[in-house]
Amino acid sequence: MRLFKRGSIWWVTYGSAPQKRVSTGQRDRRKAEEVALRIVAPAMTESEAALVEKAARLRRCASEEKADRIPLDEAFCLHRYIKRHGVKESSARVAGYYWGRFVKWCKDASAESVSDLTPRICEGFVESCAPRAAQHAVIYCRQILRDCGCRKELFPPVPRHRDVVHREPLTMEEVRKLLEYIDGKAERGGDPAREFAWYVRFLMYTGLRMGDAATLTAGMCRDGVLRRIMGKTMRPVEFPLHPSLVSFVDGRLSEGAAPDDYLFPHVEEAYRHERRNLSHKFSDAMDAIGLSGRPGQYCAHCLRATFATLCAEHGIPMAVIQSWLGHTSPMVTRIYARIEDMKRKREALARFPSLG
Repeated sequence: MRLFKRGSIWWVTYGSAPQKRVSTGQRDRRKAEEVALRIVAPAMTESEAALVEKAARLRRCASEEKADRIPLDEAFCLHRYIKRHGVKESSARVAGYYWGRFVKWCKDASAESVSDLTPRICEGFVESCAPRAAQHAVIYCRQILRDCGCRKELFPPVPRHRDVVHREPLTMEEVRKLLEYIDGKAERGGDPAREFAWYVRFLMYTGLRMGDAATLTAGMCRDGVLRRIMGKTMRPVEFPLHPSLVSFVDGRLSEGAAPDDYLFPHVEEAYRHERRNLSHKFSDAMDAIGLSGRPGQYCAHCLRATFATLCAEHGIPMAVIQSWLGHTSPMVTRIYARIEDMKRKREALARFPSLG
């Protein structure tokens, strides 16, 4: 079930493909959620019953000290059953994402049930994650195993990373170099390369996260306004699109794109199957224009920081930038829009003597 907004009215989409979309008739999100649950309840009855039956069997295994026999790909079902109340949808999605990665890692290591797990397999999985992702991976995966009745300490302690890598905003000159490099690749490449060039522009002009931009549909960009729910915070955002982006969307619609069609189908497929490869494309582009630093310092997220910084430098109020980026806290927005830091750097450069 997912809520989204059309104009001032909240709608709900649910079910497997083809999904159903129904208007809740509500302008208030809280009331819309209550109506949405009543709409979706009949369709969820059968799946909920199957979930309860499956979870009951798994719980019997756990209570009879047979947790080691539970297959890894079924463990999340039990966790979801135990935690189905009082857990935010975004938290459940994050837990499912890391558990899915863990199950895939275990299958590559020929481990299919809890009994096949070893500390070495779990430690290897944590080491394969990015520094920030490793913390979430340990917390969620350890909790899912505990919900299955596993009492072994298979995962290492939660890693603490004191040295946080901040994404640096790009200067306008660096942005121009990046776009020139990507446009050059687009001229030599086919449709995927040209599509990626527009995808980069969407990131630059909207400040969206990599996944939120990759999963944009034509219906989310109607009448020159982008409306969608942010994947990380589940907060709805609504803001006008840059004229060049409006022309791109109009072009896709004139080609016959339906409201549910992705604006960037090749990018969406790459993001859904192996998002790390998509991240590598940005890293390679940054390296090609001479931007290199610590791992993760220059990536797609730099465009989000650049967007926030440019907005702040041109006098857009911080509250507007916060709602635009979909942040829940103004402190997070200030991290992205490091205005004072950039001002000090430019003032220092202005005082620097000319080298001729």
